[in-house]
Formats: sequence, structure tokens, C-alpha cells
Amino acid sequence: MIWPLGSIEQSHVAPNRLGPQKNEATALGLGVHQMAGFYPDRVRDLYGVPDDFEPVAGIVLGYPGDPAILPDELRQRELAPRVRKPLESFVFERAWGQTAALVHPR
Repeated sequence: MIWPLGSIEQSHVAPNRLGPQKNEATALGLGVHQMAGFYPDRVRDLYGVPDDFEPVAGIVLGYPGDPAILPDELRQRELAPRVRKPLESFVFERAWGQTAALVHPR
């Protein structure tokens, strides 16, 4: 994603604006992986991004491959159940560490 310098979209809001497109890609069987860990200067050089625009996120889009071709360690990681942090560990209100009421609605 590339946005004009100084625009609100240059912030972390920009990547979140792709929700509908990511949903559509997933519905078409494509894998979508969004990342902030990329090299903006390299993107600028490779694609000729003008100086008044700033690369803010990278998105990889493609069809999932066959896990059978991966080395054992990567295959196990790919096929393992996804583990998420519990919401209580990072959704707070009023003070740090105070779990937000929306985590456990009444």
C-alpha cells in the first residue's frame, strides 16, 4: 500500500481499509497476508514510488501451496492449530490490565 505523505491513510489505519478486498480474495480461495515488516526504501526503488508517497504496508496475495512440499518443521507449523492470545491479555478499559467489559458481556 502506498499513500501520499502526510495523509491520515499513512498511519496504521491504511492497511485496515482493505477488509472488503481481503474478504473477497479469501472467498475466491486466495491467501492474503498483510505485513508491516518490509523495506519501504526497497519498494520505492523497485517500483519507482515518487518521494511524495510513502509505502506503509505490504500485502502478499496468492493461492495456498501444498504443505506436503515444505520441510518437516515448516509443515508442522503450517498445519498446527492457530493459537491466539486471550482477549483478557490485551483488551483493557479505564486502566492497563483491567479487562474490558466487552470481553465478558453479561
